[in-house]
Amino acid sequence: MDNETRIVGGWGGAVALAALLWVGCAPRTEIGEAEGSGGSGASPSNDTGGITASTGGEMSGHDEGGATAVEPDPAVDCFAALTAVDALPLGPNNRVLSPGRRNNGVVLNYEDQVVFDPPNWAFNAVFPKSARSDDASLQLPEELGEVPANTGEVYITRPACRGQTPTGRTVRVHVLWKLDGAIIRTPLEGIALGTTDGTWFADATRSSPVDAPEDERPLNSLTPLVLEHTFTATDTMDAGDLVLKLWLLESFQFPSTLYINRIEWE
Repeated sequence: MDNETRIVGGWGGAVALAALLWVGCAPRTEIGEAEGSGGSGASPSNDTGGITASTGGEMSGHDEGGATAVEPDPAVDCFAALTAVDALPLGPNNRVLSPGRRNNGVVLNYEDQVVFDPPNWAFNAVFPKSARSDDASLQLPEELGEVPANTGEVYITRPACRGQTPTGRTVRVHVLWKLDGAIIRTPLEGIALGTTDGTWFADATRSSPVDAPEDERPLNSLTPLVLEHTFTATDTMDAGDLVLKLWLLESFQFPSTLYINRIEWE
């Protein structure tokens, strides 16, 4: 899709709270609808099976907290583009995302416009209520370690990337993060690219405070986001540790769905 919001600048700092009434624009909850037939005329679908990612074991291929990891296949190009035909496992710091599955229907925004054709990865994300949902002193994503229960994490590389460095390369992750239901304000939320050790990339981060304006929030955007980061000569981390992170804090349990259309490298 050409109509995308590209995130290549630094993440927004604190902004003045603005009144925002967000009722009636919420998207349909699509969980459990019939599988689409594919193509732009397919019906939206989340519950389609096909890919079942996990936080450990043989399918993930990533070494997560003692899980047995599969040896990377040297014949697989680490930095080839990933689509929903590939497995996309959850990261070790994930607490809110359910295992991913392939969505074979189109993905719609809250105005029922098509933003992604199939296939896509779909992850249910249920954030627990948080006592810090209105804590203006909380700096995110720097202090994600203080709210681990409200953090989601998914790898953005394949197992073949273990032991390789992304130096000199650019990654782009095309996503849409949708609300499942209706709310009366924008919660404390954010999404970013980073690593499993807590590093985050400022040029591929979007973080918004409570009641942020529509054009600043990553959740329930009208157009998909493109999280983009270029790795410099000093970026010598293991490519096998690269992840997408997301967080959300509210005073009640908050359901949503994360769609990832594709992950590109150059």
